[in-house]
Amino acid sequence: MNTKKKMAKRLSYVMACIMFLTIFTVGIGITQAKEPVTLKVWHVYGGPGAKSIELITERFEEENPDIKIKFTIVPNWTEARKKVLVSYTGGVAPDVITRIKDYWVPEFVQRGMLLDISDYVNEEVLGRTYFEFVSAASVDDRLYGLPIHIYWHSLFYNPDLFWEAGIGGPPDTWEELREFGAKLTRPEKNQWGFLLYKLQRTDPVMAGESYVDWVIQNNSDIWNGDANDPKYDLTAPGAVETLQYLVDCMYKDKAFAPAEISKESLINEGRIAMWWNHGSHIPTFKVTAPDLNYRSTILPKKENRTATAWGNAAAAFSSTEYPTESWKFMEFLVRPENNLEWLKGVGYLPVRQDMWKDIYSTHPAYDSFKRQMLEGQVKLGKLHRGWDPIRSTLARELQYAFWGKKSVKDTLEDAQTKVDEAVREVFSQ
Repeated sequence: MNTKKKMAKRLSYVMACIMFLTIFTVGIGITQAKEPVTLKVWHVYGGPGAKSIELITERFEEENPDIKIKFTIVPNWTEARKKVLVSYTGGVAPDVITRIKDYWVPEFVQRGMLLDISDYVNEEVLGRTYFEFVSAASVDDRLYGLPIHIYWHSLFYNPDLFWEAGIGGPPDTWEELREFGAKLTRPEKNQWGFLLYKLQRTDPVMAGESYVDWVIQNNSDIWNGDANDPKYDLTAPGAVETLQYLVDCMYKDKAFAPAEISKESLINEGRIAMWWNHGSHIPTFKVTAPDLNYRSTILPKKENRTATAWGNAAAAFSSTEYPTESWKFMEFLVRPENNLEWLKGVGYLPVRQDMWKDIYSTHPAYDSFKRQMLEGQVKLGKLHRGWDPIRSTLARELQYAFWGKKSVKDTLEDAQTKVDEAVREVFSQ
């Protein structure tokens, strides 16, 4: 009997130990289990590009179950810049933004807003890039963003309208652009020879693509290229001649659509014979104008036919509590297979050389971008701090000439005064 009692007592003791160890082990497991890190991620613009990013994000979360993404769409660039500045100042900035303009980088770095990712990067991540494009996301040889795409412009045209006007092909020079544009204009049909890029906008994109890029083709420029001490000269002969050409094409020669009717919807309706744009139109037309017949070619030249290359980069903010996790997500975005999926949705060009063949295969219109580059007619845009407010000032002043409210001479003289004031304000900070 005593033996049985002893055995029962020992069995009870063993069972108690097992229960204690089980509870202790489970308890340890509970205390050691980590909650997933949640990254706040902003993406600029909706549409196919946002859908691609969301799909890529789902794959990222599958590969990294300890990281969750809280995704927010910011609808446009103007709102994005304001929201970024306000959120950072207020201490509620996101961890990552999938796209920042290259010309934001110097300003944001000067404000201490961006995470220095130099020590995370290696050659495998960047690959071989065109134009040493990482320089556009760098300041003082330190990297603050991962380039996600580049773009420059080609001349798009509607061959049906050319055929109707008896014109055999697209223009090769500025003078042919003027001549062909006048022949292709039919105001009574609301049909126009050429459409300048987004004249209603007052931001650096409008200033560059509707004026400054043209100035460069005229063997001139509007600033000295010194990022630390930029000097603008808007009254230089080449700058004046270029704006006069553009205004004359609109109002004297009737070759370009006037500012008040410069609507991109006219392209979709087949009422614009020629227009400048980057590759984003190519996938967009599949949705907005699936029956539109269009082609592209290299830019017509004045003294040269230079196209300026710009781009976007993914970046993390210096305020993030999760720099390693933020880097993981950025690196995942720029992996070739993921980057290519996004690029096919938005139409921009890859930074990595080894991805170009995959983009070319999606539409023949991309051939002109390749030709423009291979002929050495593409150059990386030059940047300085305060680019956005300074170029936006220029864009607002250019409106006076484009809308016929001031002469070219008065427009550029007044713009010189306003731009000088903007430069002083930026560089006094």
